[in-house]
Amino acid sequence: MMMKFLSKKIFLGLVTSVFCWTGSIAIEARRPIQAQTLSAVQLYNQGVDQLAQGKYQEAIDAFTQSLALNAEDADAFYNRAYAHHSLGQYDKAIADYEQAINLKPDFANAYGNRCYAYYLIKQYQQSIDDCSQAIQLTPEFAGFYIYRANALDESGKHQAAIADFNQAITLDPNNAKAFYNRGRTYNRIGEDEQAIADYTESIRLDAKAADAFYNRGASYLQIQKIDEAIEDFSAAINLNPQLTFAYGNRCNAYFLQQKYNQALTDCEKALELAPNNASFHVFRGNIYKALGETQTAIADYQQAAELFKTQDKPQSAAKVQSLLENLQSGNSSSDSENGIE
Repeated sequence: MMMKFLSKKIFLGLVTSVFCWTGSIAIEARRPIQAQTLSAVQLYNQGVDQLAQGKYQEAIDAFTQSLALNAEDADAFYNRAYAHHSLGQYDKAIADYEQAINLKPDFANAYGNRCYAYYLIKQYQQSIDDCSQAIQLTPEFAGFYIYRANALDESGKHQAAIADFNQAITLDPNNAKAFYNRGRTYNRIGEDEQAIADYTESIRLDAKAADAFYNRGASYLQIQKIDEAIEDFSAAINLNPQLTFAYGNRCNAYFLQQKYNQALTDCEKALELAPNNASFHVFRGNIYKALGETQTAIADYQQAAELFKTQDKPQSAAKVQSLLENLQSGNSSSDSENGIE
């Protein structure tokens, strides 16, 4: 999540008269703001209004016009970057954050948002460097530690990431995102119990966070606490009925409990939302196989194998092909788990 865009500028009205002392020495009148400068401020403020309404292209146009009149305005570059960022135009956002930083070298928010932009395009070292600069400028802001921790985590520096999450939590103990993201890092290093504890705290702080319920469910599934996993996947689906993988993993959980009809219902929904997800076709193939519907299972395995090939996942395709050949040869031994990847 980015830092907020900057608010409107306040500008003075034009001076229309000159006021003097009654004595012999006059006070110099305030210089009128040049029309060009005033227009730049007005255009800037129009851009802020457009940002507040989520009209990002209109905001970009307004800030561009403002900058044409005043190219030294770091805030206008920053806000235009924010608009580009919001539209997913990360290269343009990074260029504008760069301009803002050049004009205002202590612009912590510009470093912080550029850190996040670099993170989104997977340039993790640049992300880490920018967040480190933001932290140096504003060490009391928890968000910058979270941003850097996410980049460290993606770089495989999991313990360093945990240290940053810890610092963020120290600074802001009620930050649900810090607990959630630290939970993801614990998952990655196989510490699922600690991940569950973090997701639980994240949910306590934000009970509407569907992703936290989903990830806790996936963690429970990992340690074979199936009932708890199903409960969390169901909570995630209630909060976000479009959360595709919650259906897919609840399908998997029901399959492990041999509740094949319920598993099939969830798998159908997952495939409705993501018809080209090869793993969901494998899941459904396994269910049909368990139900004795061999030909239907073969059709799902064949489709899964083709999708994996198309998606450049040859190892997964080979595993599905093995399932397919075993089934076609009459070897219908049950699978230990409902999945490939």
